[in-house]
Amino acid sequence: MDPHTHTPKRSASAVEGMEEQGSTRKLKLDPAEDLWSEDEHRRLDEEILNTYGGFPESFESFPKAAIAFAPTLLSKIQEQIVKKATGFDSVLVENHTLNEMTVKAWRKGSFKEIRNCGKNLETQGLGHVAPGARDYRFFLSTRFYATVQSWRCNFKGTADETLFAILKNYLNWTQALDDAEGAPYANLVPIVNSSGTGKSRVVDQLGRKHCFVIPLCLRREGTNGYPPPDREVRDWLLRERSTEQDLNIAVAAFLRALFQTAEGRIATIWLKRRSDAEVHTIFSGYMNDGGNFTTPPAYRTKFYADVVNLATKVCSSILISVVRELIVHQIEDNTKKLINDGGQVPALETNENVRDIASSFLDQCGDAIAVLSFDEAHELGANPIMPSNSSPSIPSSGAFPSSNVPPISTPSNSPPSGSLGGSTGSEAPASPIRLNKSSSSETSRAPTHSRQGVTMFSQIRKGLRSVLKLKIMGLYLSTSGKYRLISPEPQHDPSSRLANEERVMFTPITELGINQLARPLNNPPTLKHVTTAEYISHLGRPIFGTRWDTGFPGLQNTLLDFARSKLAPRSADSTTNVLACLAARFAVEFRPRNERQEDLEHRLVENHMRYCAGADSRLRMVTIAPSEPLLAEAAFEYLHYFCHRDWVLETVAANLDTWGIHQGDRGEFVMSLIWMAARDAVVVEAFPNKVRNRRPWDPYLHSVVSIMDFMKQLLPAGYHQRLESMLPSVGDGTAEFQLAFADCRLWCNHFIQVQDYKVINTKFLCALLSNGIGVLCAPNQAGIDLLWIGLKGDVICEENLVLILGQSKNDKSYHTQPKGPILDAMNPVDLGICAANRSIPIIRIVFALASQKPGITLVTHPPRQSSRKGPKSEFASYDFWFAGVDPSTFRCVTAKEAGYYRDLLASSRLLYNPPFPVPSDLGNSDTAVKLKKETEDIAEARVNMRRAANSMMMALKPHFPDTWHDLLFEGKD
Repeated sequence: MDPHTHTPKRSASAVEGMEEQGSTRKLKLDPAEDLWSEDEHRRLDEEILNTYGGFPESFESFPKAAIAFAPTLLSKIQEQIVKKATGFDSVLVENHTLNEMTVKAWRKGSFKEIRNCGKNLETQGLGHVAPGARDYRFFLSTRFYATVQSWRCNFKGTADETLFAILKNYLNWTQALDDAEGAPYANLVPIVNSSGTGKSRVVDQLGRKHCFVIPLCLRREGTNGYPPPDREVRDWLLRERSTEQDLNIAVAAFLRALFQTAEGRIATIWLKRRSDAEVHTIFSGYMNDGGNFTTPPAYRTKFYADVVNLATKVCSSILISVVRELIVHQIEDNTKKLINDGGQVPALETNENVRDIASSFLDQCGDAIAVLSFDEAHELGANPIMPSNSSPSIPSSGAFPSSNVPPISTPSNSPPSGSLGGSTGSEAPASPIRLNKSSSSETSRAPTHSRQGVTMFSQIRKGLRSVLKLKIMGLYLSTSGKYRLISPEPQHDPSSRLANEERVMFTPITELGINQLARPLNNPPTLKHVTTAEYISHLGRPIFGTRWDTGFPGLQNTLLDFARSKLAPRSADSTTNVLACLAARFAVEFRPRNERQEDLEHRLVENHMRYCAGADSRLRMVTIAPSEPLLAEAAFEYLHYFCHRDWVLETVAANLDTWGIHQGDRGEFVMSLIWMAARDAVVVEAFPNKVRNRRPWDPYLHSVVSIMDFMKQLLPAGYHQRLESMLPSVGDGTAEFQLAFADCRLWCNHFIQVQDYKVINTKFLCALLSNGIGVLCAPNQAGIDLLWIGLKGDVICEENLVLILGQSKNDKSYHTQPKGPILDAMNPVDLGICAANRSIPIIRIVFALASQKPGITLVTHPPRQSSRKGPKSEFASYDFWFAGVDPSTFRCVTAKEAGYYRDLLASSRLLYNPPFPVPSDLGNSDTAVKLKKETEDIAEARVNMRRAANSMMMALKPHFPDTWHDLLFEGKD
């Protein structure tokens, strides 16, 4: 039951009694029998806190808003009560005593007392929320209020200009290609991306700044979102219709009514304009300003009421026209025969009436482009109807309300004459749409058995073909998974032109901009500045920065909780949530191999904030995780405070192959997991148990870690003393590790994958540091696989950077013994990462992950073997060699987790896995032992042959014969 739409029936006397007593009535709020266990109470409390955007301290800074918000909380509690306490109707949201009690419960974080009072409240005859109060209650909810306010702040960035340029370019292509094969099917293009990227907002700005936009939101009831739905026109469009012809009539009527109503409104604006503002800007303001979270502006509501009224009249006119046409052709005047034999209706794609009224509408627009924007457009793909190859029949009454259907058996019902409605489009009678008898049905050009049914979307798309040569563009906004509902594969498309690839659809627009709201850096930039919650919230997609800009401390302090709810929603399964959080932190690259994996990738875009970087017209996507440190920190909190760490790794190991993500070639994915686990362990140890211990979130305090603490989480406790006194293994430095890296910190909570090794230089790394980024190097990067950037002091500049270089090896030929050539290849000067002779030393770490024997080497300076002075080193370095994955190797890895890490390594080591793995349950018989030994020997020989063929391994045996290997790599001084 939805407490905001359900209004229980009550007698007049009961209502009068409530009004008489009002909010001063004294309530008996004694607890009744407790119907819930303690665990159930905790679960229900968490549900309320998560639903309304934060923890109890949200309203500490504005108590008046807390009191006003109490009815919304009570409505949620009511939902919980009615599921357990039968007969309970509702709570009285106007009562101040109960409201204050609710606010106290909110701050306390427990609503147990109110739930237990529920039955007592019911026996006292309490009332229900008054009609119309739902908008007020929801508007006062700070989450919803913040969403509305984010639309009212100034638009920033250039996404609207890019969108406008794309639309103009697409229209030019339509004009240039005309009817050539491969030309656009219709001036209709999707805007596709994940939540919070600003799809609707950029279209709103398009109307305010560039062109005429007619916005239409089709959001269904029961789903939260903004802008609110245009209910009347949505319900009219989504009404179930039984035949393809019903859809055709409805679409033709809708498009004509829409254009004609808009023409009248714009003509009125021209007449009444009293400023230099563009007419499209004024119109956009009327259509978008003045509503709230649940209700559109009054102007927009009246606009679509007129559209629906006019469209209904046009539907009736079409039916009368069909009847008259049948009579002209001397078909028997018999209702049953008329319905069975059928009549001709206008073909949507050549409908002259739609084109004529659209041209008249464009005359009012001047030189501006007109855009029809369908928000939540996937709803138009509901209730498909299989296309018919037979002659069109008389439309059924499903095309319009039965009360408006004229009697078709009486020829005297001639169509009314005159124009369609004047400036409002609703007062004057409707004229009939002309018939196009020569047009054949497009759906008869290809077999129907392999195609999807026609839908309201497919027919609107066809209807827009009638205005293909005009400056009218349709936009439909959707997330990727839902986009599939309206854009099938070509062979399944209800349009034969698209199915036969005679025409194409425009490719989706995904370019909505990242970091459009980014705050300017200080000069010089400092670590303390870039690790403030305000600075970080304005990086990435705009949804977080606009919420911060509302100015409510409660919303600002719980922004991480909001980000977590968007990234890993409670309604999603936990396995997908884990993948979403990994994708936000570890530069996960999707390489789907089947439809199931493609659907998973689409689902992440739809429900888990995965960013769509590009897509073709059938939504074969390239998705990425852009650098969004706020979202990455939310992912960290979900994985560490809301999940058990070993369960997370178990889930990853069990699903890595089925998810369709790239696992890395050399174990770099596992290395990044271990590096980040060490950083996370520092944070969790400092702020254990509950995420509330990190509220309000101060990134500098709660997320920045010292390099010494990070290294101590990598190294087991027995190595800590040696670490502190460690000397450089390269260079002439004499400083011990703890002194060399005193006052050095790490700000890194996620990785990005760079595609060009040339960008790995200290100037570029300064920019990465400001975003809390660790680097997963390009596949062709020499010497290193991972790179973290630390900072000495507070000023972010090239001279203060601390470079931590990592190399991962997932081949069993690497053991506990450090290999000089590997470390020598990690030369930051030769690799162009930094200049020579830096004052701050670097840290080099090698993970020989596939080593069967665990071990750690803190590499020391090699003893000089000659009295001659060798060349001076261009840098100083502290080097570490970790072998194997084991608790004795890494402090941040437990024995259970080590097993999952090994499973992950095995899944990415395809080239060097034994060709035939030996079963683990062979037993201990002599035959089994002998067979196992024989198989392992053969497998090792086969793996060695593979290594010999791999040029990437030429620095190691057995790529070259031993003699050559000794000469090349084991030479003396």
